[in-house]
Amino acid sequence: MATIQQIARAAGVSPATVSCVLRNKPPFSEKTKQKVLAAVAALEAREQAQESAVTIRNVANLAGVSISTVSNVLNGYPVGEESRAKVLKAVDALHFEPNSLARGLRREQNNRIIAAVSNPHWTALQGIYGAADELGYEVILMHAGIHRKEDFVRQLESGAAKGILFFDFFDEAVVSQLAERFFVVQCGGCTDSSAASAVRYDYESAGYQLTSELIRQGRSRIWGVTGSSRRGEPISFMAQFLSGYSRAMAEAGLPAPCGTMQDWGNEIFLINDYGSKELYVSEMLKLPPEKQPDAIIAPTGDGAALLIQALRRFGLQVPEDISVAAFFSSNSNHSTYPYISCMDQDWNTLGYESMMLLSRMIRSGDRRPQLQLLNYRISLCGSTHKELYPFLERKLDEQHA
Repeated sequence: MATIQQIARAAGVSPATVSCVLRNKPPFSEKTKQKVLAAVAALEAREQAQESAVTIRNVANLAGVSISTVSNVLNGYPVGEESRAKVLKAVDALHFEPNSLARGLRREQNNRIIAAVSNPHWTALQGIYGAADELGYEVILMHAGIHRKEDFVRQLESGAAKGILFFDFFDEAVVSQLAERFFVVQCGGCTDSSAASAVRYDYESAGYQLTSELIRQGRSRIWGVTGSSRRGEPISFMAQFLSGYSRAMAEAGLPAPCGTMQDWGNEIFLINDYGSKELYVSEMLKLPPEKQPDAIIAPTGDGAALLIQALRRFGLQVPEDISVAAFFSSNSNHSTYPYISCMDQDWNTLGYESMMLLSRMIRSGDRRPQLQLLNYRISLCGSTHKELYPFLERKLDEQHA
């Protein structure tokens, strides 16, 4: 089947318009609709005239699996036994010749990309898939915590995919090495790799603005909580956030961050258990009162929500006794009592723009690293502002990249 890009070129319209027509989601005119449908019919007729051999797509359709699964079976990669049996049965039924695999991959997989994730944020993935659909790309989802450099290289070198998006992947060496040979975009900027393109927010600015707002609220003993990935690798955006936090504290003449930053340990974005937060608070309360924090900025909304519960367990009121904010927003920001102040991020847009950048790089053939900064806002809520308690919200001025 023709891609959305091919249909758009044939019809003389944008890929977004083609997507709307094929999904029957206006607005589009009847004239535009007919142009798109005519282009689809013409391209399908051309494909039928040009291609008579059995393809990998035919095998996938008959087996009821994805093209990548067929590719994995024929290349000897790990696949579930049930899927493997379906593929082999379809290969026999269609008399598919193994030497036609490469031809099928070249023809049908030219518009495939890899999304490598370790802690998938579904809203960001929705953005990636939305952009891929508009552009006519197919997405191969790979778990970055399981698949390593060799797996990515194998897919890219074989032509099974044109490029790769990294989301929540912290191995800077792997990202840099792949970017030297392939089209690579970091969705969220998880490493400081100067060799790879990235779409992210200005995390340093966000850390500065959020900390400055707490200082304006009269807080002076502010703890910025940090951590590392599951394997102990540094997290670039956390370092940038803490840099902004440190700058705000220094400008206010407050104690150096070396005495106020606390580490929640590894897997900071993967483990959110109440017990660890209660232990954290109990250890905090062992300090002399003048060394205990009057505000805490947690890395995530999930962690901040659990922290608020633990603080209440020990009789502390939020925000009267202690303010709680979150660096990264999450669904928990609006599912706790009170709402949690945080840095707003449009995860869908982050995924969408990352896919768009990767597509532009592939089309142009230019692998030179690019940095695209997105806008963000700070949401102020009842966890830091008593006048907004419990369910009101106020946005600070939008920050422009």
